[in-house]
Amino acid sequence: NETLSRWINEAGLTDCVHRLGLRSDVARVTAALDAATCCSVSESFGLVLGEAMACGVPCVTTDLAGPVALVGELGRIIPVGDAAALADAWQSDLNLAPSARLEWGDRARRRIQDQFSLQSMVQVYEHLYRQLSQERHESRNAESAALYHPSGARRSD
Repeated sequence: NETLSRWINEAGLTDCVHRLGLRSDVARVTAALDAATCCSVSESFGLVLGEAMACGVPCVTTDLAGPVALVGELGRIIPVGDAAALADAWQSDLNLAPSARLEWGDRARRRIQDQFSLQSMVQVYEHLYRQLSQERHESRNAESAALYHPSGARRSD
């Protein structure tokens, strides 16, 4: 991306920004991060946070419904557009003691496995589909009942 390269050069960040290109070892690279961040102003889920949590990486996110639901109590949540809060959250993550970081990483990994694994998501969708089907069935029964008198004669509305 030429535009990104130009911005990095113009900002004088070429010594500290490393563009890695296409990678086949993303899990290994993700696990090496000090922190993962989703500082979007609009985000439906925040998949990058789930991937980071699965790798035991501390996460910071803006207070948007999807990412907040994903990280739960295991992420640092900041207001959208609050750069100072973002910096403070990063500092807190970077200052975690090694034992606290390992314990957090284990809890984060379990959260993703328990609540967002393929099997878990299939169960969530199956439950949703059953619930919607039942509601539709109940709605149709109510509509049918409204069309007929108790005697079985059709109403003439």
